[in-house]
Amino acid sequence: MVSWLVEWQRRYDAGDFSGLSLEVVNYLKDWLFDHILGTDRQYTQYLHAAGIE
Repeated sequence: MVSWLVEWQRRYDAGDFSGLSLEVVNYLKDWLFDHILGTDRQYTQYLHAAGIE
């Protein structure tokens, strides 16, 4: 992940904006879906056990 951010920063600093916004949006979208369906989903068992629905 860090290497992508460094590359995006390098391209931005060089004025190469072609497709950069779309790449960043797609990356963030994928990360958010993975986070919600992966990390957040792991909390469901704990929340159900605590009586939170």
